[in-house]
This record gives sequence, structure tokens and C-alpha cells, in this order.
Amino acid sequence: MSHVTISHIEKLIVEIKETVAELNIESKKSRIKELEELTSSPDFWGNPNQAAAINQEMGQLNKEVDQATNLESSAISLKELFNEIDDDSERQGLAPDFQQISKDFKEFQTLKFLSGKYDNNSVLLSIHAGQG
Repeated sequence: MSHVTISHIEKLIVEIKETVAELNIESKKSRIKELEELTSSPDFWGNPNQAAAINQEMGQLNKEVDQATNLESSAISLKELFNEIDDDSERQGLAPDFQQISKDFKEFQTLKFLSGKYDNNSVLLSIHAGQG
């Protein structure tokens, strides 16, 4: 897309906010706080396996929350910058930024499909050739 309009940017912002809501980012922020409280407990490292699992979960949640926050703020900043520029040719200089945010958002959307209970776990896959 070489021609960016305010409606394109606003549509992207709405889509980002909808995806953030669907991924329950606010509940993930709450879960991070709970996990942080657990990690500050004096007996946290008493069970190394449990500590590692908690740290892994906290890392994954932080990554999702950071991505959501960065996407939202980048899109909103792009909208503000677009509104500050009066010249249409200068506005079109924002097209690469819009495309990058859109690309990042598409990657972020995969989290919707991979945010189930077991989606953070590894998988073993075997393919056996047979008659066919």
C-alpha cells in the first residue's frame, strides 16, 4: 500500500485493540503481578523445577504484553504524526511505518490462534510413510 489515509490508520488501531481484548492482555498483566509476587518469596527457589516453570510463564506473558503495548502505542503515534503533517506528499512518507506496524500486527495476530492451554508446550511429531 503506497497511499496511507487516516482511515487506514484508524482501522488498524481498532483491529489492534480488538485483538488485544481477545487475548485478555489485562488478565495477563494481572497474572504477571501474581507471578512476580511468587518470585519475591524467600522460598521461591526451594523447588527449582517449579521456579523454572514460573519464570518461563512470566517471560512468555511479558513478551505478549510488551508486543501488545508496543503495537498500540506505535499505531497511535503514527496517527498523531499523520494528523500533524499537512502536506499529503509528506504524509505518504509514513507509508513504510504503516506497513511495518501492519506486518508486526499480522505476526501478533498469530497469538490469537496459539494462546490455548497447551500451545506453549513442545510437540513431538512423527510421520510414517505408508501406502498411499
